[in-house]
Amino acid sequence: MRSLGAATATGASPGAVALLRDTARRSVGAIVTGTPGPDDRAGRALELGDRAQRVGFAITRLADALGAPDLQPDAPYPAADPPPAPAADSLPDLPGAGTPPPDPAPAPADAPDPEPAPAGLDLSTRQAVQVGVATSLAIVVGELVSPSRWYWAVIAAFVVFAGTTSRGDVLSRGSQRVVGTIGGVVAGMGLALVVGDRAVPALIIMFGCVFFALYLVRVSQALMAFWITAVLALLYGLIGQFSVETLVVRVEETAVGAAMGILAGYLILPKGTREAFGEALDTMVEAVDHTVTGAVERILGRGTPEAPLELARDMDDALGVLRARAKPLDNPLPRRRGRSSYQRALRVLTGVDHYARRLARLSDTVGSPGWAPTLQPAADRVLANLDGLRLLLHHREPERPIASAEDLVDTAEAHAARTGDHRRRAGELTVIRMLRRIDQAVVGFAQDLGGVPTPESDERHSRRTGAELRDVRGTTEPGPVS
Repeated sequence: MRSLGAATATGASPGAVALLRDTARRSVGAIVTGTPGPDDRAGRALELGDRAQRVGFAITRLADALGAPDLQPDAPYPAADPPPAPAADSLPDLPGAGTPPPDPAPAPADAPDPEPAPAGLDLSTRQAVQVGVATSLAIVVGELVSPSRWYWAVIAAFVVFAGTTSRGDVLSRGSQRVVGTIGGVVAGMGLALVVGDRAVPALIIMFGCVFFALYLVRVSQALMAFWITAVLALLYGLIGQFSVETLVVRVEETAVGAAMGILAGYLILPKGTREAFGEALDTMVEAVDHTVTGAVERILGRGTPEAPLELARDMDDALGVLRARAKPLDNPLPRRRGRSSYQRALRVLTGVDHYARRLARLSDTVGSPGWAPTLQPAADRVLANLDGLRLLLHHREPERPIASAEDLVDTAEAHAARTGDHRRRAGELTVIRMLRRIDQAVVGFAQDLGGVPTPESDERHSRRTGAELRDVRGTTEPGPVS
C-alpha cells in the first residue's frame, strides 16, 4: 500500500510508477495466487482470514489500474485460458473468466400467463383526446386574436404535447415555448433591423438559426422557440413584410396555444406528474430485478429465458423514461425542500442501473454453479431492499424491513475468495462487488428517507423526533418524495 501511495504521488515519473506497481504486485502475489492447503506455504497466508486475501486482490487491481494506459487490450491470452470478456472495473489482465454457462433454456410450456395490463386509457389515446381538444380551442381563440395568424396558436397547442406524459410536462413545455418566443421576438427584431433586406447575410443567419433550433430541440423547448422565432423575423424582413405588430401577434398566438394545451392537460383526462413518475419508478425497479435475477441465474449455471444483456437494454430504456418524467419535478428554487428528492432517487437508480448492467456483462463469462448457497441469498436480499426502497418512495410500508445485505454479501465474497483459479476468482469477486454497490446505494438512500431502523447505540439519532429528522434532511439531504 505504501508503494501504491508513492505511485500516485504528484510528479512521479512513469518509470518509478511502473517499478512501484511491480513492487506492490509482488508483495501480495503469494496471497493472490495461492490456494489454501496443508502443505502450501503460500496458502498459509490465507489463515489471516478471507479479508486479507481480498485486500491482496484489491491491491493488485489498483496496481493494474494505475498502469491501465500502458496495457495492451488486444494482446493474446494464453491458449490454455478462454478469452475473457470485459468485466466491471475490469482490466485486460484480470478479467472474470470461468466455464461458460449453458445456453438459455426455452420457457416451459406451462409458464404462467403474463399479468394483465393495468386498467385505464393508454397514453397515446389520452394524448390524442387532449390534443384534439387543445387544438380545437386554439383555433377558436386564435381566430379571435388574429384571423390571419390563428395557425400559430394551433401549432403551439400541438407542440406542447409532443413527448409529454403528464400535466407537469405540458406546463413545463408550454411555459418554455412562451418564454422562448418572447426572447426570439426581441432577438429577431434586432437581427432584422441590422440585416434589413440584404439577401445573402439574411440567408446565412437564417441557416444558422435553423441549425441551432434543430440542435437544441432536445435540450430545451425555449431555445428551439427562440431560434425559430428569430428565423421568422429574418424571413419577414427579407420579403419586405417585417413589422413589430406581426411579431407581437406571434407572441400572443403562442401564448394562446400554450394556454389551451395546458388547460386541456389539466382538465381533459389529466394524469398527475407524480403518478407518471411513480409508474416509471415501478417499471425501472422491475427491470433491475429482472436483470439482476437473470444475471445471477446465468452465473449459477441455470437457464434463463432471456439473455441478461437484453434485459439490461430494457433496463436502460426504463431509466430513460424515468429521467424524462423527473424533469418536470426539478426544483428551480434550491432552498425549497421536497422535490429535490426526486432527483436524488434518479441519481441512486442511475447508479443501480450502472452496476446491474456490469453484472449482466459479467454473467456471460463467470460461471460458478457451486456458489448458489451463498450468492443466491445475497442477491435476494439486495433485490428485496430495492423493492423496499420503491415502496418507501410511494409512501408505503415495505413488506419486508430494509436491512443491509453486508453480512450475506461478505459470506458470498468469502466463498469467492477461496476459489483456486485466480482468473475465476477475479470474476467472482467482481460479481459480488457489483451486488455490494447496489445494496449500499439502496440502503443508504432508504436510511436517509427514514426506512432503515437507527441503531440504538447512536444517541444522536435516537433523540431526534420525526420533525427534527425532517429539518435535518431539509438542510443536508433532500427529503422524501412528496
